[in-house]
Amino acid sequence: MSNHYLLRLIGLAFLIGFHNTATGQSQPIQFERIGSEQGLSQTDVHYIIQDRRGYLWFGTTDGLNKYDGYSCTTYKYDPSDTTSLSQNTCLMLWEDKQGMIWIGLVGEGICKFDPTTEKFTRYLPNRSNHFALPDGVVFAFNEDDENMLWVGTGRISEILRLDKTTGQFHQTSYNPPNSRINQGIYMIYQDRSKIYWIATEKGLHQAWLIPAKGKQPSQVKFIYNPLLHKDQNLFRDLDLNGIYEDHAGILWFGTDNKGLISYDRKNNIIRQYRHNPNDPNSLSNNTVRRGSIAEDQQGNLWVGTYGGGLNKLNKDRTTITHYVYEPENTTGLSSNNILGVLIDRSNILWIGTVGGGISKFDPNRQSFPVYRHLPHDPNSLTPYGIRALCEDKAGTVWVGTEGGGLDRLDKKTGQFTHFRYQSNKLKSLANDIVTAILEDRKGTLWLANANLLLKLNRITGAFEPYFNATGGVIESENDYIFTLFEDHAGLIWLGTTNGLKSINTATGVVAHYDLDPNDAESLSDYWAYVIREDSYHNLWIGTYDGLNYFNRKTGKFKHYKHRNADSHSISSNTIRSLFIDEKGILWVGTLGGGLCRFNEKTDSFTNFTEQDGLANNSVYAIQSDQEGDLWLATNKGLSQFSPSAYTFINFDISDGLQSDQFASGYFNAGASFKGKDGVLYFGGINGFNAFNPKKIQLNRQLPAIVITKFKLFDRYVSGKAEAAYINLNYNENFFSFEFAALNYTNTPKNRYAYQLEGVDSDWIFSGARRYVSYTNLDPGTYIFRVKGSNNDGLWNEKGISVLVIIHPPWWQTSWFRLLVVLWLILITGVSIRYYTRFKLRRQRIELKKVLQAQEEERQRLAADLHDDLGATLAAIKGTLEIIHPPTDGLVKPITMMEKAIRDLRHISHNLMPPEFAKLGLSEIIQETVRRAEEGSALEFEFITFGQERRLDNQTELTIYRIAVELMQNAIRHSKASRITVQLIFYPQYVTLLVEDNGRGYMVSEEESQSGIGLRNIRSRVAYLGSRLLIDSGERGTTITLQVPL
Repeated sequence: MSNHYLLRLIGLAFLIGFHNTATGQSQPIQFERIGSEQGLSQTDVHYIIQDRRGYLWFGTTDGLNKYDGYSCTTYKYDPSDTTSLSQNTCLMLWEDKQGMIWIGLVGEGICKFDPTTEKFTRYLPNRSNHFALPDGVVFAFNEDDENMLWVGTGRISEILRLDKTTGQFHQTSYNPPNSRINQGIYMIYQDRSKIYWIATEKGLHQAWLIPAKGKQPSQVKFIYNPLLHKDQNLFRDLDLNGIYEDHAGILWFGTDNKGLISYDRKNNIIRQYRHNPNDPNSLSNNTVRRGSIAEDQQGNLWVGTYGGGLNKLNKDRTTITHYVYEPENTTGLSSNNILGVLIDRSNILWIGTVGGGISKFDPNRQSFPVYRHLPHDPNSLTPYGIRALCEDKAGTVWVGTEGGGLDRLDKKTGQFTHFRYQSNKLKSLANDIVTAILEDRKGTLWLANANLLLKLNRITGAFEPYFNATGGVIESENDYIFTLFEDHAGLIWLGTTNGLKSINTATGVVAHYDLDPNDAESLSDYWAYVIREDSYHNLWIGTYDGLNYFNRKTGKFKHYKHRNADSHSISSNTIRSLFIDEKGILWVGTLGGGLCRFNEKTDSFTNFTEQDGLANNSVYAIQSDQEGDLWLATNKGLSQFSPSAYTFINFDISDGLQSDQFASGYFNAGASFKGKDGVLYFGGINGFNAFNPKKIQLNRQLPAIVITKFKLFDRYVSGKAEAAYINLNYNENFFSFEFAALNYTNTPKNRYAYQLEGVDSDWIFSGARRYVSYTNLDPGTYIFRVKGSNNDGLWNEKGISVLVIIHPPWWQTSWFRLLVVLWLILITGVSIRYYTRFKLRRQRIELKKVLQAQEEERQRLAADLHDDLGATLAAIKGTLEIIHPPTDGLVKPITMMEKAIRDLRHISHNLMPPEFAKLGLSEIIQETVRRAEEGSALEFEFITFGQERRLDNQTELTIYRIAVELMQNAIRHSKASRITVQLIFYPQYVTLLVEDNGRGYMVSEEESQSGIGLRNIRSRVAYLGSRLLIDSGERGTTITLQVPL
């Protein structure tokens, strides 16, 4: 705290005294009550807060309650659940910056409630742990800028700071030492200048937080104010309960038995408000508990007392108004013992009481002024339905009733004078049914006394029958008069059950118009309910069977009736009200067909019904306000209609109307009028309303939309209502949502619409219903959306949404489908591989047989060539060589014979090398390479790598045949000068590589030139189950054979 501020406190010009205020009589405001019927767990309500979402929280002696405007959700101690409350008596509530709700308990410390999971975390008292809560009775919470929770308890004098991250409590040291708190702490309040005010059982203390700097931790600095501690100071040893700062920065302190104290720091003024039994201009009681002070948006200060009810200090604090409990008043305060007061964000006053639950005062709620019968007041309205209303030139309001005669209202006093039928009085009313009242331009007051037309003699006060030109009265047993109307010419028109009558009051001539079945241009029906005149002086008559336009010049009637095939015809034939607005537009109120607008140019109608927002389709009376809006009296209250926007706002009995019904009796044509001061009057079955439309303030507070409950199979599931998404199993396919618009003004008039994207193609408007259930949904992802309106139809279009994921059964999941696909691929692959291997095996077996047959044939040929042909050629050669010396003619044959013998040996060797029996594969190939080099001009090279091991005879023989074939192909077709043969032994396979430096060749070319060619080689390769790779280019050809072992 700055030194300047401390000096101001020390130099305070201290004023103590009883503040003299004028006490206003209790104004007739109505309270709503919230108790066990709304689910409140207990009627002792210690504390009230409103959270950031808009929910109201009530701490009671038996549990914590969350209120959504409809009902309470209760949280209590459960011995089997460690995430429940640790104890049920909730003394203090606080919402922190993260949205957690903190609850101070009696004896069991603190609980933190997480609204998302709906679980509690307990902080139990433990004196043996230096970092635990030392006391279990918690009265006070606050929070600082370091996210530390300040805690005040009933038996510990230190301020505790809870580190919400570590869960450790830290006790504050007193600096300076003489600022020490000596008693329990009841409230910790932070004002707008960041000063903490601490209310204790023994006085007031101040503190502020010194932020951390570098390695220096933050610390609480207590402010020792000698002014608050010296002996004569009002605050010294004062048992303080509550603290509140109003809009002007004035601090208010509630005390135990010392009244209310205000501290104007700006002007250095302290005032005390105390109760004085002998002074009605004092506070109602001296005990003001914790959290029982609140200021509304108009600047009024509401103060709850323990024992004296509720006090309202007006904005300039000069008047105190008392509101006390009255046992017979069900709309009054529910208890005089008040424990907590809250003004919510909508300016609604909530009052927590002892034994009375919650009392709620809503200044936003419409309260249409109403005149009704009061049983104990003889000067109140007659207790009968209202049939007619009229205001005369003097401003007096005349009221015709259904059986109670005629009443006259003095608007200054609010009292009624009654006129009844009196059998002993000649010129009283003829009966007590007054169906229509009219004051003409001359000031004559006309009455329709059921079937008799009367006029009031204002001098004598007598009701005189009207006599026509022939001396007869306007009376008939069959003529029930619905309405009276005066036209521009001064003619008085009567709508009756026997047609239409006009009276020239100057001559007494009476004209009669009724239904003539033989005349299509006569009145459409006998019963004429209502009459109006347009700006062209034409008459419009609403009857039981159609709307009639009367042409005065021709005396003919034009009929407008409903036609089923024509949507632009009038919506109903029974016409109960007519109104012509300032623009000359005719509006028609029907019985069952709603409101109709007549289009003069097209001679057609635009109709408005309940589907368009009208409260009810029976419209008995129509008036307009100064803004041009129409007010419609129906069977379900009043509707305010905007002719420019085509929108409706509806009001009902909950808004203060005399009733929802504005028709008294079947014959009623609608009792209404617009006063000279703009006040609108509408009569109904329980009196009449008189209101200035300008004073009807609509609720412009946009309601927060919340999901209040999520249910599975109609059972509540905790921790889901505020979840961003909900995961469900495939068999959890019956679920419900409950939702609410957190508008606490006339909550039953809130309206809702919802949509489940993926199921509902559009918004479903559910009216006041605030729940929906879904069943048998397919697995998938859905988005549930809900929006709502307040009581006056202001919609929160954004609303709220939650993602709903219904997981498929495991056999319908994507991973399972992928697994099945992979399994099928694997099975197919394995099958193909097995089949391929089986086929290859069969082929190898067949090839082996073929190769074995070939080898056997080769061996037989080799043996035959060697043993037979070779021996024959050798014998021939030996015979020729006997001839010696050989002649010239024998030299050439001997040479040829020697060549044939060599070729025969070479062929025999190639067919079956004799070395196979004793040599290995590498040696036999090497020998073959050597032999090829001997008979060729090409350069050969043979290379072998690895550790050679013997293979089975067939494999070695096949590799050998492939090597020979490859060398022969290179010799014949490559035009190479060098051929290299490599044989490489690996642990798991053997590689044969034959390469040359020739011109290279195409495989197709080699096959065409070599006949069997590579096809023979590939058949042997197939037998071996190996691969043959050919790389041929301009620089030569490399052929690689890889044989698995």
